[in-house]
Amino acid sequence: VAKKQFDDRVVQAIRKEKVEVVGYDKNIPNLQGVMKLCKVVKQAVNGASEPLDVKLLLVSPRSLDHDLIWDRVKTRTSKHNLSPAALGSEAACYQVWVESFWLECNAQLQRLQALPGAVVTDAFAE
Repeated sequence: VAKKQFDDRVVQAIRKEKVEVVGYDKNIPNLQGVMKLCKVVKQAVNGASEPLDVKLLLVSPRSLDHDLIWDRVKTRTSKHNLSPAALGSEAACYQVWVESFWLECNAQLQRLQALPGAVVTDAFAE
């Protein structure tokens, strides 16, 4: 699903009657991911035909395991923009992954965990 289609589907799900949970995984604790989530929720609320009761629950990993996450990324197929197949080599993919995701996620993890109401879990490591 293209990024725009994905965002549109999230907006539609938020606006749907009697929906209790909408899941959204956007590279959190990457700060850009949190900002993107807020933008999509704002779009859903501002464009709704009537007021919406939206509660946002951030779920954060307790810790980040470099090797575990990298193993998941490097086994992706070319369907993913961030994969060795799409970027031409494992080394190129690793460089992009470290610079665009890993470093910032590590730097922002404690800030995300400290946000009011954030749920911290080990589920990401499983």
